[in-house]
Amino acid sequence: MRNNIFIVLFIGLSMVSCSDKVKEIDLSDIPEFTPKALTSFDQADSLYFSHLSYKSIGVASDRIIIADRQNKFVILVDDEGNLIEQIREGRGPGEILDVYEMTKSSENIVYLNDSGNKKVLMYDENLNFLSEFKPKPYEGTEIVNIYPGVNGSFIFELTTFDFLENKEKDREKIFVQYNLENKEYGDVKIIKDRPYARTYLDGRLVGASEVPYSDIALTAYNSENESLFIYETSKSEIIEIDTFFDTLSITPVNLPKQELSDTELDSLRDGEKSEQWKTMSSYLPEFKSEAERFFYNNNRFWLQSNLRGDYQKWFVLNMDGQIIKIARFPKDVMVTHISDENIGVRLNDVEFSLFKNTKLETED
Repeated sequence: MRNNIFIVLFIGLSMVSCSDKVKEIDLSDIPEFTPKALTSFDQADSLYFSHLSYKSIGVASDRIIIADRQNKFVILVDDEGNLIEQIREGRGPGEILDVYEMTKSSENIVYLNDSGNKKVLMYDENLNFLSEFKPKPYEGTEIVNIYPGVNGSFIFELTTFDFLENKEKDREKIFVQYNLENKEYGDVKIIKDRPYARTYLDGRLVGASEVPYSDIALTAYNSENESLFIYETSKSEIIEIDTFFDTLSITPVNLPKQELSDTELDSLRDGEKSEQWKTMSSYLPEFKSEAERFFYNNNRFWLQSNLRGDYQKWFVLNMDGQIIKIARFPKDVMVTHISDENIGVRLNDVEFSLFKNTKLETED
C-alpha cells in the first residue's frame, strides 16, 4: 500500500536557524513495490552456513559470492545455492580466515578484506586467485573495507577503538589513500561516525554500546567511476570522491525522518543494563537517522529507511537525489548486495535469499 502519510523531516543544513521548523514530504505519489523472492538456501552442497557475512556480490544474473565468517569460507554459488567454487580456510596464499567485506571493481576483480590474516586478496569473478598484499598497519587502525581506484590506488576505510579509552574522542570513520606500487599511505579524510554510549566507573570503562538510530556515516562504492559515495545522515547530501579525495559530485538528499517512539524507547531500555541505559538514554536522538544502510547500483542510490512499519522500506533515488520508487522487504532481514538482476538478502545468520530487482515502468 502506498504511504499517504505526511512524514516530518528536519530542515537540512541550508537552514541556519535552530528553530523547531520541520518539512513535510508527501510519499503518496511514489510507486512502491515488493521484490519477488527467487530462492533461498542455508547450505551450498555439503557446506552449511553458520554466520553469513553482511556483504555479498552478484557477479552475474545467476552467480553470487557469499562469505561465512564463523565457518571461514568464501564461495561462489549459482542462484539455486549450488557450489561452483570455494576459497578455503588457512594462512597461506589465496586462503582466508575472516572475510567481512568484499568489493568488485570495474575490471571484475573481487577484493576481499581478510581481517583474520590482515591482508587483501584479489580474485577474478570465478574466484580464481590472482594475488594478495598485506598493507603495513596504519597508526593503530584496522581496515574495514577496500575501495580500488585507478593505477593501483585505493581508499582504505579504517576504524579505531581509541574512543573507548579516551572520553574526549568521538567515534570516527577514517579514509586513507594507499598506493599499491610503492606500498605507501597518502592523505587522510576523517568524518564522525555513529557514536557509542560509554559508561565509566571510577574512570574505568565498564560498558559501551552503539547508539541505535543516531546519525551514521554510510559508504557505497561506485565501480563505474572507481569512486566512493559518502553519506553522512547528519547532512543532506551524498558526496562522491575519487581515490585522490577530489570531489566528483554532490547529490542533495531529502528523506523523511521519524521521531523515536515510546515503544522503540521501551524496547531499547529492555535490552540494556540499568547503568548502561542511563548513559544510552542521554545519547539517543529525538529523531531517528533517515538511513541505516546504503548501496549504489547503475545510477541508483538505495537507502534503507528507519521508518516504522510492517516491512523494511528502502528509498531508491536517482542521481539528482529524487525518490523514484520505494522497495519493501521483510522486516528483519539484511540486504547484502544490489545488482541489475538481483538483490542479495541475508534472512538470518544461516539463510541466504535472492530477490528479483525490478525496474518499474515509471522509471526514466
